[in-house]
Amino acid sequence: MDTFSRENIENLVSVPSHSGIAHFIRNIAGPVLDWSGLLGIIVLSLGTLIIPAISIVLLPAVIFLAVYQLVLIYFSQIRFYKIKVNSSKIELGLPKPVSFVFVSDIHVGSEYAATNNKRLQKIVDKINALNPELVLFGGDFFTERIEVERLQLLNGVKAPLQFGVYGNHDAYYLKNNVSYTLPTKFLEAIKTTNIKLLINESVNLQVNGVDLCIAGIPDLYSKNFDIKKAFADASPGTKRILLSHNPDVIDFIKEEDNIDLLLSGHNHSGQIFLPVIGAALPMPTKRRWLTKGLFQITKNTKLFLSQGVGYSGSRLRINTDAEICDITLT
Repeated sequence: MDTFSRENIENLVSVPSHSGIAHFIRNIAGPVLDWSGLLGIIVLSLGTLIIPAISIVLLPAVIFLAVYQLVLIYFSQIRFYKIKVNSSKIELGLPKPVSFVFVSDIHVGSEYAATNNKRLQKIVDKINALNPELVLFGGDFFTERIEVERLQLLNGVKAPLQFGVYGNHDAYYLKNNVSYTLPTKFLEAIKTTNIKLLINESVNLQVNGVDLCIAGIPDLYSKNFDIKKAFADASPGTKRILLSHNPDVIDFIKEEDNIDLLLSGHNHSGQIFLPVIGAALPMPTKRRWLTKGLFQITKNTKLFLSQGVGYSGSRLRINTDAEICDITLT
């Protein structure tokens, strides 16, 4: 069976439901979690109105919930705006180092947990402070709606070379698990920026005098991706870098593809990562161990998985970073 046949892709790719109920739960679960302490206090307070005698018994619980909510306020209202630049070195056997910035899961929008204009400007400023020649974007520019004016703040990024792929949220309006369809509204929106979107295609370029081939594929949920087609125009002997929003693309990568580095996001490192338990929230990929950092996928292929710079659903990040990745290939 051909790796990228419809039959094989249908077997390996499962698209989450976009039903009205699932959408409602996703939208309400985050704010409920972020304000759960306050909601608990309200419930207990109503209980004391009904049965005044239990107020003394409930007082310690109310104090605990008040402290708990203050902690949540720090994470959801203050830390939400803190963006970290994390540096990583990846050995690829290059003659000299090549540096670039990788940013994934910006999640621009007007939704509660989305990246607003203030936050997006901070992201742009931090990218520019690194003075990169090359910036790669790992998808999920938007949260749910296509908001072109917000996206255009990315035109403030000064890097001369900017490439990206789209993620599942960029095609969120393709309801009812519609596949094999490109998100035309998003594609029109991205044209208003300086970012060249790679859709089953590649670019051959030089960075710091080193030849690279950077390819990109549509998000896996589109079921319209083809790695072989993406690298069809790759120059012989160049290092191959593949951009795929969803790291589950490793199901389709073979040794003979000669991919040196895969760059992905999508998982947000679980957003809330607890000792022993690991990712506390549901992971959007098949493998819960795909959280962050560097993984060896095949003998020659490495995966670098960004924690993402944005949020989805909840504004909470615990033991994970909203990160911009400053990567040096050596």
